[in-house]
Amino acid sequence: MIYTSQYDDSYRNGPAIPVVELKVVPIGDHIGATITAMVDSGADATILPLSFLEDSSVEQVGRARMRWGNERGKVYDVYLAVIHIGPFQVHGVRILADQEDREAIVGHDVLNQLVVTLNGLANMVEISQ
Repeated sequence: MIYTSQYDDSYRNGPAIPVVELKVVPIGDHIGATITAMVDSGADATILPLSFLEDSSVEQVGRARMRWGNERGKVYDVYLAVIHIGPFQVHGVRILADQEDREAIVGHDVLNQLVVTLNGLANMVEISQ
């Protein structure tokens, strides 16, 4: 089984970028909320807007310090959830909360659990297990 998603060609007025629709579900539940997130294999962690995480009823489980690129380290609230991408599930994902509600990024903490093909010529993300 393969899940496919078109690249987003309107993202911040730049080139088309790979995106997927994530369903974020609290641990032990089956009802969740969906969000479109940029696929970023260079990101260590998945980061989603704080307001989205709060609305999703996922549980905050702590805080963590992370550094992105050349930026200084920053403390993030950490939430625990199950992430669905199409028919695939990744359990026990620790998601960083973007306090500024700007970013929705799925990082290699999730991507490494799947087979991800970025087909730039077709502007298509393909995911399988």
